[in-house]
Amino acid sequence: MEPLDYRKFRTLDLNLLVAFDALASQRSVSGAARQLFLGQPAVSHMLARLRRLFDDPLFVRGAKGMEPTAKAQALVEPVRALLNEAYGLVRPAGEFDPSSAQARLRIALPAPLEAMLLPLLCAALAREAPSIQLASRAMPAARMPDALDAREIDLAVTGVPLATKDWHRSTDLHRCHLVCAHAPAQLPLPASIGADELRTLQAIGLSHAVELGSGGNAFLGQLQHSGAMPTEVESLLTLSRLLQTAPVVAVLPALVAPLIVAQGTLACVPVRGTDDAVAIRLHWHSGADGDPVHRYVRQHVADAFAAMLGQGAG
Repeated sequence: MEPLDYRKFRTLDLNLLVAFDALASQRSVSGAARQLFLGQPAVSHMLARLRRLFDDPLFVRGAKGMEPTAKAQALVEPVRALLNEAYGLVRPAGEFDPSSAQARLRIALPAPLEAMLLPLLCAALAREAPSIQLASRAMPAARMPDALDAREIDLAVTGVPLATKDWHRSTDLHRCHLVCAHAPAQLPLPASIGADELRTLQAIGLSHAVELGSGGNAFLGQLQHSGAMPTEVESLLTLSRLLQTAPVVAVLPALVAPLIVAQGTLACVPVRGTDDAVAIRLHWHSGADGDPVHRYVRQHVADAFAAMLGQGAG
């Protein structure tokens, strides 16, 4: 074995490679800072050092956040492999190893969140824990506590306050305001809208908004519309088509706004006075607190949620 030339390692800080991996996965300094439990200035300083180390910008501003350069793209896989190998050398004996863990967890998700969250979550698990499987379950929020007790599901994500017991656990994933979705060609709206304006409009209800957070439909119910809600639908696709063909609106959590505006001809404006109207939480049974697979997947749910929000912001 050839001896090492230690002088080559004077500028190498392994923490910089950890920061690079976080920046590559989050595509933002703020997202990487959350993952690393560091302040944004510290991560910005690490990015500057990485740029000097590799003599490349590595990440540049784009339409969807920070886009990796060709050099950064080529570094992603070898850096991840190097970090995993390095950690394998120092990992305590008997520590949980996701790459060899085998499990199947069931998670209850509202349909819109399933479309937004599961691709990111499953992609992360496929990279790190290919033998951990997830099964998504559609379920009314009111059933979730009993389903957790009966082990019908392992995790539940909802924006509805649940009738939980002392043995249930939960954590916040996100809080958001409400938005008013509309088709500008059918019904132009100002940059924001309030209760008085909404009272004069016809609104469509979204059944899945109940599991996302009852704030939207509850808000509409409090407005005492001059006209009755003409339609309630289950599908965001159906909702989008209705908005495109009639001068109607839908009040929804801001969380699903990216799915609406992705239709191209639709837009969302904030509803004034609805800050934190929806609180999305992750729930589980306390009996799973000590399960390393469960803890690992819970962390990845939170990480995927943060990544999803970062994509929406971009």
